[in-house]
Amino acid sequence: MKRTLVAISHIDEILRDDKKIMENVDEHFFPGLLSNREFFEWNCLQNPIRKREWLVARLLAKYMVLYSMAIPFSNTNPIFNQQELISVYQDDILLEDPRSLRRTELLSIVKGKGPRLFWLGKDLSIFISCSVSHSGGWVAFAFTVEDCLLGVDIERVQNFSMDFKAG
Repeated sequence: MKRTLVAISHIDEILRDDKKIMENVDEHFFPGLLSNREFFEWNCLQNPIRKREWLVARLLAKYMVLYSMAIPFSNTNPIFNQQELISVYQDDILLEDPRSLRRTELLSIVKGKGPRLFWLGKDLSIFISCSVSHSGGWVAFAFTVEDCLLGVDIERVQNFSMDFKAG
C-alpha cells in the first residue's frame, strides 16, 4: 500500500473563537480561505452544524495537500509506503498562506457522491482518491495516490443502557 494520509480534528478546535488570533479579522476569516466555487457551495448550506462540518472538512483537505507537498512522494522514501494520522489544529491552518489554501478545492461535483479534490482548478481524482467523514463534532479527511477507492469513517462511541441492548 502506498502512502495514505488521514487528518482528524474537532470542529471547535479549528473554528474556536480565539480573541488573540481573530483580532482585527473579518468574522468570515475561515470561509475566506475557500475558493469561489467552495464558497458558493458553503453559502448554499442551510444547517449551521452542517456548514461548520463542511468548512472544517475543506480546511483539513487544504492543509493536508500542502502538508503532503512538503514531503516528496518517492518510492525510495520510506514514508511513501506508510499510513499517517495527523491531528490538525487551528494554528496549523493559520500558519499556511491563504492564497495557497485557496488553490486546493474539495468540491461536491455530483450530488450524493463523495467530493473531489482539485488543485488550481484541475480535477485530481484520476491521481488521488479522497474521503471525508464527520460525527459528533469530529471531522476526518483521508487521501492517497494509490489507484483505489478510499473510505474513511469516524463515529462517536455511545454508551447505551442495558434496556436498549436487550431490546
